[in-house]
Amino acid sequence: MAERSSRRLAEWRTPSGRGCRGTEEQTVLRAFGVCLAGLLPVPWRGGGHPEEGLQSKRWDTSRIDIVSDIANIPAPDASFDAILCSEVLEHVPEPTHALDEFARLLKPGGRLILTAPFASNVHMAPFHYCSGFSKYWYKHHLGVRGFAIETLAANGDWYALLRQEITRLGGLERQRGNWAWPLAYAYGMFGLAYFSLRANRRAEDLACFGWQCMAVKE
Repeated sequence: MAERSSRRLAEWRTPSGRGCRGTEEQTVLRAFGVCLAGLLPVPWRGGGHPEEGLQSKRWDTSRIDIVSDIANIPAPDASFDAILCSEVLEHVPEPTHALDEFARLLKPGGRLILTAPFASNVHMAPFHYCSGFSKYWYKHHLGVRGFAIETLAANGDWYALLRQEITRLGGLERQRGNWAWPLAYAYGMFGLAYFSLRANRRAEDLACFGWQCMAVKE
């Protein structure tokens, strides 16, 4: 990484600054010429829909270098060597417009690193617009924009997704006041016992948490 300290890495995150929340992390990133950008789908005025889905108590953009519309980033064409966009596209009303902007900003040979949920509970409402980003979505939309995919790897699989939701069931039922929540915890324990005994055969062709993609601009 030190050999590339003069290069610029555009890291697009949700407005919470997820992934680089601490001052120490940001100091290290900036030491290598990293530009931190937070992108709001609409002008943020606070509030949100706290009764819907999963929420963050605070969205802090005060330590972000650039705050802008992800489809209209104030930077020149071909000005970045790499772009990391992690768990953001589901919060963009038209995610392919973000890909258009990344294609504009990257230099030829530049790398685009993407993650987005294939299966996700609603979070940061009302700014959760889509999910279901399959490997076919990446192959199609990156291909038509002049990217060659180097890596496309599943994060988990259908069984890992099911195990996660079974684990969540008891707490969710208790939080929402369902009188049968103790049974939900018991069901979850039986489910975890099953997963500890089953053969480790993956089913990422059915579902997964999301796909981790690295592509190169041709």
